[in-house]
Amino acid sequence: MTVEIISEDFSENNVIVISPDNNGNYEYNLDGNQWQQDNTFTNVSGGIHEIEVRDIRGCGITTYNVYIIDYPRFFTPNGDENNEIFLPITYYVSQIGYSFSVFNRNGMEIFTTDNPQFGWDGTYKGVPVQDGNYVYQIEYINGVGVSTKKINVVTLVR
Repeated sequence: MTVEIISEDFSENNVIVISPDNNGNYEYNLDGNQWQQDNTFTNVSGGIHEIEVRDIRGCGITTYNVYIIDYPRFFTPNGDENNEIFLPITYYVSQIGYSFSVFNRNGMEIFTTDNPQFGWDGTYKGVPVQDGNYVYQIEYINGVGVSTKKINVVTLVR
């Protein structure tokens, strides 16, 4: 059985396809939801997901863990304890080869870390920055050992 993530990390539409190695009749389950005969899951959120595959007669369940890196499109560091920190979803990313930086609209780096557990709190030198769009860059070694670099935009709203 092959489990394949069709979309790239940080995609708008994450797709998971399960491909059986033989011609059996199978059902598929994502994260303990309803069993289905379609081997494709679309619009899968970032994070760790559990996929179960079983023979249509209900026997022989095989479980796979799938990791999808994603990021919130905006965050709101306004003190209400919701979305206070901007942190790309990097559950299975190692600290080895990891870096995460945020830049203002002039291209000046205003935050950087090499720890995948640390995120940006919307400040620069302890002072809150203005609402708006900020470019970030993340580098990491993906699940198959390839060094990956992504540049994208996050919106800060207070």
